[in-house]
Amino acid sequence: MSKQMFGIIALTAAIAQVKNPKSFIWDIMIGRESTEKTIQFEMHTKNEGRYRAPLVGRRENSILVEREAFQVQVVEPAMIKIHTVNEAENMFKQQFGQTKYQQNTDKVWKQQLADDMKKLKNIGFRTKVWMLTTLIKTGVCPMASGEKGISYGEFQKEVLSGNDMFTHQDADILAYLEKKQRNIQEKTGLIPDTVITTPKVAAAILNNSKVKEYLKETNANIFMINDKTAEKNTGEKLVAYLPTLGITIYSYVDWYAELGTDEETTVLEEGDLILFKKGSFRCQYGALALRAKSGEPATKFVEKEVLRPRYPENSEDDLLEYVSAPLISPEDAQGWAYAKVA
Repeated sequence: MSKQMFGIIALTAAIAQVKNPKSFIWDIMIGRESTEKTIQFEMHTKNEGRYRAPLVGRRENSILVEREAFQVQVVEPAMIKIHTVNEAENMFKQQFGQTKYQQNTDKVWKQQLADDMKKLKNIGFRTKVWMLTTLIKTGVCPMASGEKGISYGEFQKEVLSGNDMFTHQDADILAYLEKKQRNIQEKTGLIPDTVITTPKVAAAILNNSKVKEYLKETNANIFMINDKTAEKNTGEKLVAYLPTLGITIYSYVDWYAELGTDEETTVLEEGDLILFKKGSFRCQYGALALRAKSGEPATKFVEKEVLRPRYPENSEDDLLEYVSAPLISPEDAQGWAYAKVA
């Protein structure tokens, strides 16, 4: 009974039912998630939508020109591997004898398993959010604890200075956003519709005289009043809507901490700004070749994440191990702007 209920297949099916924690930045930026059937897979990413035709011999067939040109890389995503002590299975085994879990034993081990799955899933999800935000800020999706990474093209963070800074009274914020939006559209065909920034920048935007006049003239405050999702408990706050540009601006605050440390790091540094099209990033999950038990042949799992029991010979503790191989990529390597504006 224990082997069936705590086997790799049953545990993987169970953790698939556990919901991810709410994350504003993940939900608004990730437009698609998919599982791949192989450990290594081709990743197709546009880079300014540029066309590149391969050369063919004189007797070979011509090349079909697709509407969009892609960069193709064969990648093998690094794994997220984390574990915790498998207390739930110990409780399940002991419920048939006199133990400290004698009262309501069935309820206790199930709650323990649910808590452990939620903890592991939350840590795995926060790791994916860190991968996403690192890609946004550097142009590289990190792998192997950030020691390696996959670059999708040229990337450069812009740093504004002088009168261009959003905190300067003469800054033309609207002109800056319009120019950036147009540049991205001309390069990629994507039309950015979302700005995520920090509270300091949000305050500077609302205090800017040109923005104030613009919001008044366009009656954009009506949108703000009627929007029922202006404030949520996931770190974001609706700041403004720019109707002629079709851009919605949010302020956002969140943190992450390395496992085993108490040091927290903000997801966005104060003064930073991201301009992008909603849903223009994706997450692909490589297949996982895992052994259900030591000594058994590996089995391929085409899943976003796998949960398996482990029984280390050198430890008295049985373990629950969470494994996932995510890779995050943009629709186009030039499809967003990242800048320090204040």
